Order: sequence, then structure tokens, then C-alpha cells
Amino acid sequence: MPLVIFDIDGTLTQTTNADANCFVRSLAEVCGFREVDTDWSGYKHATDSGVFHEIHQDRTGRPPSAFEISRFRQHFVGLLAQMSYEAPFTAVRGASLLLSRLAGKAEHRVALATGAWRDSARLKMACAGLCYDHYPAASSDDALDRDSIIRRSIERAAERYGRPDSTVYVGDGVWDARACRSVGIPFIGIGAGSQATRLSAAGAVSVFPDFSDADMFLSSVHEIAAWPNQGAPVNQAGAPWLQFERSASRIAELGSLGRKAEKESRGKVDNVPMDSEREAETISFLPRLSASRFRGCGYSGAKPNTHSSGRGPAGISTRK
Repeated sequence: MPLVIFDIDGTLTQTTNADANCFVRSLAEVCGFREVDTDWSGYKHATDSGVFHEIHQDRTGRPPSAFEISRFRQHFVGLLAQMSYEAPFTAVRGASLLLSRLAGKAEHRVALATGAWRDSARLKMACAGLCYDHYPAASSDDALDRDSIIRRSIERAAERYGRPDSTVYVGDGVWDARACRSVGIPFIGIGAGSQATRLSAAGAVSVFPDFSDADMFLSSVHEIAAWPNQGAPVNQAGAPWLQFERSASRIAELGSLGRKAEKESRGKVDNVPMDSEREAETISFLPRLSASRFRGCGYSGAKPNTHSSGRGPAGISTRK
């Protein structure tokens, strides 16, 4: 059965700008690092841990200590909680219904692989009406580089579901495409306009503006699953990525699915309530928000801390 691995920021949740704003603010307020280059594609590893390590190394001449990482994360997640309380995060159009549909069908399996830290990923998904802990997942807690994060997600999915017949990764960044090429799995992009063009150029076999047309998205997943060698171990000779090289017309054919979906209805997508009461990992510094917004995802409590004031710079590009 196909394994579909999803990125989170910009793929399942509309949190890329909020996440980047809070990250940059935290660099300034915690570390005193200002005038940060926000073209995350220029960093060696476009992940929370990778970007923080690289900036800290460049500014101080040494890697951050465990205490410095923890202090930065605490402040960063606090800012995210504050921002989500003021303006709740939302899911990408169709994401909630798609995940519910995939969960209800035996022929699909779902996992997560995000460049975000686990506690921030869990918070953002919960705010958007999704639950991080429903799925096998790997995050920036597991590795600095996205390649290793994706591989760890595949391993955890195999531990829960068994070995998949095929694997495809869904993300919104060119770094996702690069990681998929390295790991050896196909990549489906989520983006519109110039972002869709960049994702196609980076190697996405299909690009969709969102998940509003679940049938079209799943059709692409099934077609990719039918490619030869999809059951092969990743990053070995004959890996599925090599199928991307068949011909330009093949890529254009699959890419047309995204262009067609972009013209389809922009109908409203309702959030699907979480029905699981699974306890999430307790993060002692994680700010508490309204229990009703996090039911089933391990969150409860009142308002977030609001020690910091003001908002971060606008127009920051996406990272994770």
C-alpha cells in the first residue's frame, strides 16, 4: 500500500509566514542576532535545527549549547503560541478532509516529516484542527538535515504499518525536492504561481495549489505508485526517483494535474474534529492555549505567555 509522507508548514498548515516571523524575532530577542538572511534555501539545512545551528555558528564561531537551543526553542514556541492565540492558524485548503479520507481507507498510509521542531509542529497542527500524534513522524529533533528526517519518518512508518509498496513525499519547498532526490522517492509539490513553477523546475512530478481536489491528488499518488521499483529500498540503484527521468513529456503530463486543480473550485473546507484523546509529549515550557482548540492532541490550559510584544517583520519567505 502507498505511504504518503507530508511536510507540515505550507503543506498541511498555513503557517509559513507566522513561523518565519517568530523564528526571526526569537533570533533577535534571545540571541541578539539581527539582519538575518531569510532566504532559507541558501542555508545548508533548511530546518529549524539546521538554520539555528548555522546562524549561531556564523555569529559566535561555535555551535549552540543544549541550553541555548532549549532557551531559543522555548521563546520561539511561546511566540508561535501568542500569535496563534491572536489569529488562529488554519489548515491548507482540503488538508483536513484529505487526511481524514486517507485515514479511513486501508489502501493508504500517512506519515509526517517536517523540518520544524516537534513541539512547534504539534502546536501548529493542533491550532489548525489537525493532530501531529495521529501519525508516525520525524522532525528537526531527529536530525539537522531533511534527508535524515525523511528516512526516519519512513522507518517509523514501517514499524507501525509494515513496509509500504510505494512512498511519495508531499511538500512546498525546493529543499523538499532536493531531499527526495537524495533519498530516492518521488516528490509532489504544493504551491501556486511562481512557487509552483519553482517546484516543477526542482523536480516535482505533480504540483497542486492545495488539496481541494482530493480525487485529483490521489490519482497522482496512485499513478506514481504504479511506477516500477516503487517497493525498492530508498537511495539505492533503481530507486523510484530514476523514474522521473523518463521524459519531459511525462513530467508535463503529471504536472498538468496541478494546473487543472488550480482552476477548480475554491470551496470552503470544514475542519474535522479530532476524536482521539491520546496524550502528547509534555513540553514543560510549552504555553497553554484554549483546551477546545487542542482536544485530542495533548494540549490544555489558558492563554499563552505574552512577555514579548509586537510582531516580526513582514514578507519573510518560507523555510519549512
